[in-house]
Amino acid sequence: MNKNFDYNNIELPCNITAEKVVLGIILTRQESINFISPLLKIEAFFLPQHQIIYKAALILHGEGKNIDYLTITNWLTNHSLLQSIQDVNEIMDIIIQSTPVSY
Repeated sequence: MNKNFDYNNIELPCNITAEKVVLGIILTRQESINFISPLLKIEAFFLPQHQIIYKAALILHGEGKNIDYLTITNWLTNHSLLQSIQDVNEIMDIIIQSTPVSY
């Protein structure tokens, strides 16, 4: 082990698809945040817009409110953070991609 190596500045590999799956589960199955939030910190998300969406979900959950497309986008708008997502369709895409299709 190199004693001079700074282990605090390591960028871990990221998996954007996994981030979207986690957010999609939270947005479509609200009770899942009870299991996810104790294990996953905001900083675990690589993309800043995913961090913002997750933070909004945590706050809404803490306030006892529903976590869904409308409440997330309203919260982001009310806190002047919607533009930080870059594309509001990102939230809907996350939901659609995580919704199982039945035939």
